[in-house]
Amino acid sequence: MSRATVSHVSTQRRVHRSFRLRPDTSARLESRAAETGETYTALAERFIDEGLRRVDHPGIDFVDGPAGRRARVVGTGLGVWEVIEVLRANDGSAESAADYLAIPAPGVRSAMAYYGEFPDEIDTWIERNRATAAREEAKEEFAMAAEQGKRINVVLDVEHDDRLTEMAARLYVQPGTVARSLLSTALDQLDPEAATITALLDSIPGAWERTMEGVADARAGRVVPLDQL
Repeated sequence: MSRATVSHVSTQRRVHRSFRLRPDTSARLESRAAETGETYTALAERFIDEGLRRVDHPGIDFVDGPAGRRARVVGTGLGVWEVIEVLRANDGSAESAADYLAIPAPGVRSAMAYYGEFPDEIDTWIERNRATAAREEAKEEFAMAAEQGKRINVVLDVEHDDRLTEMAARLYVQPGTVARSLLSTALDQLDPEAATITALLDSIPGAWERTMEGVADARAGRVVPLDQL
């Protein structure tokens, strides 16, 4: 049997305990520690802590990600911080948040319970993701500003504009950023065959009429130079 010494984390003190592990368990822990870059005892302490949290909050699990290890709602890809953000946007209504996220209401309540015990942890995740979104938006706006003469204007119906605005608010970016991403994805997936393009245009209400209006404007000189857009 292998002996392990673990320090329990608390706000006031650290309690040292020594206990024995089966050799195979100790070997697996040592191998995992080598993979993650953590110390043997730090990893053991984390596993114990997360295990206790799972017992207290059975609807919560933990997963590694690019930004670090985070708590998430079981059965979804949503971090607890994401659920709490949506919950706040819906005036604390678990049912409204569940409808928006398309997950069962108990999942939202599990996130609420976890946040109630670990608010600092989740608030840190929220602030970290807001900062990341702000940096990415600033980088994209800088790149866009460097590309003169490539701006387009589009007219959306009210329903699509509301959905675009709602999505942008959830992601903490400007609606234009979401629109550019959606447009780029659509263009990447578009089949360039002439028949496909014709079918696509025919499916757009009023597309032909607006195209002919544009042709008439161009012939009459009613245009705006690209460098003035």
